[in-house]
Amino acid sequence: MVTQVISFRFTEQEIDLLRQRALAHDEGTNAIAQRLLRDILGLSTNTYTDVDSLEERMEKVALLVVDKRLQECLQEHIATMLGESNAG
Repeated sequence: MVTQVISFRFTEQEIDLLRQRALAHDEGTNAIAQRLLRDILGLSTNTYTDVDSLEERMEKVALLVVDKRLQECLQEHIATMLGESNAG
């Protein structure tokens, strides 16, 4: 599979949110950004299993709510980048 490097510009607030999210999942900033983008693209691997406790499920749902805002920010940036590349 061929891969390609892409980059984004984020505000300090967005970077802070991304870092907080990465720390909460014991992931690197780049890894969490990749995962979130894959989630937006419908390539998510987040699933619930029968062994998940109610607390674990609630935590996953809470984290998904936080992810939703990050996803919205990513979508806005992607749209901006696509608009800039189409204009250029």
